[in-house]
Amino acid sequence: MGLILGMTQGDDFYMDDTQAVVTKIHSTKAFDLSVVTSTGIQEYKITDQQKTTVVTRPQWNPAKGQFEDLPLVQIHCGARGKPDLARVVIEAPRTVDITRGDLWRKSNGEYLLSEEAKKDKALIFPEISDQEIFKMASQSAVLTHPLGNRRFGDVIFDMNGRIVNRINAYSEVAEDTQPDGDPMYDECLVCDGAGCLECDEGQVIVGYTNQIHQFD
Repeated sequence: MGLILGMTQGDDFYMDDTQAVVTKIHSTKAFDLSVVTSTGIQEYKITDQQKTTVVTRPQWNPAKGQFEDLPLVQIHCGARGKPDLARVVIEAPRTVDITRGDLWRKSNGEYLLSEEAKKDKALIFPEISDQEIFKMASQSAVLTHPLGNRRFGDVIFDMNGRIVNRINAYSEVAEDTQPDGDPMYDECLVCDGAGCLECDEGQVIVGYTNQIHQFD
């Protein structure tokens, strides 16, 4: 039997660092669930009739010579729900931490967008939700650059603690650093790139390389 959470419309929970939101309760037997992933928001209709896989994990299949996505977290609607209360039944291995949203944010802190960052997001990433921006910020690495101190892929953040001050796309930033070349990136000696106050207080440009930097 899985973990059961009683949730109202708009409540959220986390599966490790993956957020899920109960967006609509249809009845005592069905509700809508939005899951924020690295590729976007996935929408699911959860019922009491079947389990729905919302998180997968890759596993190598030697017979086929390729990786296959296997179910990691499955969810269905539990019995004895109420019209305004969904019974979210979550089945997952013990290695996956299931945490209510308010408790997750209390432990991990909540990210905030400054007014300038909100304008940047509307201009550069109009289709990306705030939660996706926060997830990228939480997974960003330390950066040495005149326009920011952290990066996630092609996105550069200027951050102070958990406040996102500015957001820039690397393609735009790269134009500002030419013709001398792309900036050099370094790891924080304090946290080894995991993120800390030393990083967020700002980095110093140490030089430029003439080779194009390839993001991970």
